[in-house]
Amino acid sequence: PDVVRVSHRMDDRFITICPKGTNLQDANQTPAAFRKWALAQSWLLPPKASRSRGLIDEWSRKQKLELRPTMELESFDLMVQLVSTGMGCALVPRRTLGPFPRKARLTRLRLPKDLIRELVVISPTHSRCPDHVAKFVEGILFS
Repeated sequence: PDVVRVSHRMDDRFITICPKGTNLQDANQTPAAFRKWALAQSWLLPPKASRSRGLIDEWSRKQKLELRPTMELESFDLMVQLVSTGMGCALVPRRTLGPFPRKARLTRLRLPKDLIRELVVISPTHSRCPDHVAKFVEGILFS
C-alpha cells in the first residue's frame, strides 16, 4: 500500500537441527536418503495454522517428504532449546542459532533443497523512523 515503504529485505534460510550425536550419515547421501532419515525422526514444528508451518508443509510436499510432528511450538527459540536436550529434530531459521549459547549440543544439517522465506521490514511513509527503532531493526537484520 502507499502508506508504507519497504526499508529492508532479507532471505531467512532454514536448516535442520538435531541433538549432538544424531546419526546423519544416511541423511546427507541423496534426497531419497534424507526422506527416509526424516521419516524416522521426532519433529518439533510450528503450529499447523502458522505461516511458518505453511511454508514448511509446502516445501515438504514439493520434496515428497513426510514430517510427522511430535510437538508443535510457537517459538523457534524454544525448539532450539528442546532439540539441545534431545527432544527431537527441528526445521528452524539459521539466524535462530545466533544467540543460542550451547551450539555444541546441536548438529546442523543442510536441507537437500533450500527452504528460504523472505523477511521484509516496512515502515509508514509519512513519518521518520526513530533512531532507537532503526538501531533495533539493524541489530536483528545484521547481527
